[in-house]
Order: sequence, then C-alpha cells, then structure tokens
Amino acid sequence: MVDDTEADESRSTGLTRRSWLAGAGGGGLLFGTLALLGRSSDSKASEDTLTPKPTGGFSVEDEPDVDDPNVVHLGEEGMKEGDDAGAWLSDYIDDGMEIIVPAGTYDYSTRAFTRGHGSGYADLVVRGEGEFGDVVFDHGDGYTFSEVIAANGGDVLVDNITWRGVADGNGNITARAHDGDEVTLRRVARPDGSNDNGEGVFVRPEHAGVVTLEDCWMEAFTDNGVYGSAPGGSSGNNGEVNVIGGLYRNNNIANIRVGGSNSTVDGATVVLTDQQREQWGSSRSVNMRGIWVREGTDGKGHDITIKNCDVYSELPYAPIEVNPRDGGGSGVIEDTRVYNEGDATAVGHLGGDWESDNLHITGDGDTSNDLGDGTGCRGLTCEKATPVAVEPVGEQ
Repeated sequence: MVDDTEADESRSTGLTRRSWLAGAGGGGLLFGTLALLGRSSDSKASEDTLTPKPTGGFSVEDEPDVDDPNVVHLGEEGMKEGDDAGAWLSDYIDDGMEIIVPAGTYDYSTRAFTRGHGSGYADLVVRGEGEFGDVVFDHGDGYTFSEVIAANGGDVLVDNITWRGVADGNGNITARAHDGDEVTLRRVARPDGSNDNGEGVFVRPEHAGVVTLEDCWMEAFTDNGVYGSAPGGSSGNNGEVNVIGGLYRNNNIANIRVGGSNSTVDGATVVLTDQQREQWGSSRSVNMRGIWVREGTDGKGHDITIKNCDVYSELPYAPIEVNPRDGGGSGVIEDTRVYNEGDATAVGHLGGDWESDNLHITGDGDTSNDLGDGTGCRGLTCEKATPVAVEPVGEQ
C-alpha cells in the first residue's frame, strides 16, 4: 500500500481568528464581508425620531441605493443558469472586489481564481447567494480542474460554492496566504472527488499566513481531502491551517491532513466507509486515514489542536494517526469521538509530543489509544461518533 504521496502536500464557537470568520451566513457573513472590504458595520441608533428633510426629491427615510463599483451582483449583470460561471467571474475578479453569484447551477469551464500562488488577491470576496449548496459550478466528469486561491496583501473569502464533477488533472484547489493574510473557504463543497490524481484542497508549503476551511465538504479524492501538512515540513513556512466543521469522507491517504504550527481541526465529521474502487479502479493503492498529522520538526508543527470531532471508520485504516515524518511537533486531541471497526489502532502515535483528553472510542475493531486513555472512555457506554455532519452541511 502507498504510505504517502506528494503533490507538486460539543463544537467550538469561540474562534480566535478575525471576527469576520464568526458567521457562516446571515449577519455573520455580512459583518465579515464589510470588515474584509474595510467598511464598518457599526451604527449608532438615535432615540429621536428622524424628521424627513428635503434632499432633492427623496427623504432620509427613502434614500436611494448608492452604487458601489466594488460590489458586483452577477445576476444583475446578466448571468443566467447554464452560463460559464468561470468566464463571468474572470471578467470581474480583482483586488478589493465583492462578487455575488445568484443561486443556480452553472457550467464551469474557465479557470477564474488563478493568479499564481506567488501573487494572489487582496481583499476579495466571492460568495454564492442562498443556503449551503444553492450555487453549483458543474465542470462535468474528466475536466482538468485546477484553481489557485491565494491571499497577498489582504484577505480572501470564497463562500457557498459547490463544484460538481469528477476532476481530472491535478484536480485541486491550491490555497496559500502570505504572512499576515488569510484565505477562507466557507461552505465550499467538492463532493465528487477525482480520478487518478487530485486533492480536494492542497495548501502550498510556502503558505505562511492562515488558511481556514469552514463548513466545507470534500469527498472521494485520491490524494487527500485536505492536504494541509506541507507548510509544517522541513522546507515549509509553517503556516496555520484551520478546519472548522464540515464533512470529509472517503478520501485516500487522509481525509484531513495538517502539519503547520497552531493549526486546528475543530468540529469536523470524518468518515471512512467506501474504498472508492469503482471510481479509482482496482490498481490504485489505497491507504485511507481519517485525520493524519504528517509533519513536525523542532521548530515547526507545534501546538496543533484536534477537538470536538467525530471520526467514523468501517475500513481497515487508521481513524487518527500522529506520524510526523521528522519526528517533531506537538499537540493535543481532545473531546473527540472515534468509532472503529478496523484492525488499525484507533488513535496511533508514532512521533512528536502529543497528548489526549476525553476521547470516546467505540466499535468492534481496535479501540486502543496510543496517547493513553487519560479521562477518556472506551467501550459500549461511551459516546459514539456519528457519520452525519452538523449543519449547514448536514446529512449528505
């Protein structure tokens, strides 16, 4: 079996990153969008009733909308269902822009985000209207998919976009934030995976800022659902990767793979139930882990936290494995539920300074915890991990 591959690598509510990450829609997203673009959402309401004053045809109470050239609603520009969403985005995407995509299903045959991982965008928002999954970009099966979403000189937010179709080529979204910048993928879904190669999201080793995946869904990729460990390697920039909530299911190598210092996996649902032989073929080497910590040195890959997760496995692969290739790094796994039907150790530890607290491990397979049981629980009376993600992803 293939051990590794290299590419070109109760739920918490108290997020410590920037305040605009707090909301996954509604008011939280509005606050985030305004903050990201440098506009304040604060207002001071007067207790006195405003008296309408003549203002040339309108009053204070019916003040007309003021066009903001940095905010574009693609529906108002003429975008219709079935259009190439990538081509529409390419016409408007730039630093300082907020681009709104109306709910619907669109073709996707033009690379829209890629400006090169060494450059990237500053203060960019691309968001789909509606609830999780209401905006679909369908590139079809076999499409050579590749997008780079990078932040340089300001933050980047991509929210509520579902890419459909089995990807070909390298098949990934490559993410990178320069030092002091943040890339956030919120409610981004890629549920159809890839053919022979491909990651759901690959975080470049040069990543030095923050990459956050919030309430995302990655499934059926041959080379990691989230390949986020490269920054923690010996040649990486030790950037932070946060996986908050979401569903990560049946990805080869690892569903979630982290390695940079201060990275967090919080509230994720991680599922191993299908070896994807129909899609990947019988000749494909398969070694599917749930959560894998793969990097760590004396100076990198430290203070990683895995918490509030549900890791559910019916397959003979490691649900959670801490195996830094350089033997270093540190972290904690806490308040997490693991269900294991396989013979692999439920929580494996092969290097680095790690500990666990309050893990509940159940299942007919190996329920061992190499980090020690501590205050945890093993057996029928413990809390059982669920394969169903929390909202907004929910049951898929």
